Amino acid sequence: MVLKSDVALTVQKVLKVLGFYNGDVHGNWDKATEEAFRAWAGFENFENKVRDDDKIWGSVYRYLINEARRRAYWLTIRRINK
Repeated sequence: MVLKSDVALTVQKVLKVLGFYNGDVHGNWDKATEEAFRAWAGFENFENKVRDDDKIWGSVYRYLINEARRRAYWLTIRRINK
């Protein structure tokens, strides 16, 4: 398990890059962050893994981080190949 408060800043940055978060990146897990996380989780079919407490399943958090890495990788490759 991962505490939402420990990863709020990273989650906000990643969700912003992925287009799910439009709020300010400030590191507090607020309502906007929760809504963006739930929207992303639903998009990725993880809605059954969303918790109503202050934690995120580690596997879901790792998947989110890996998605950001994959996206960054492909954006870099696109820029190189232009």
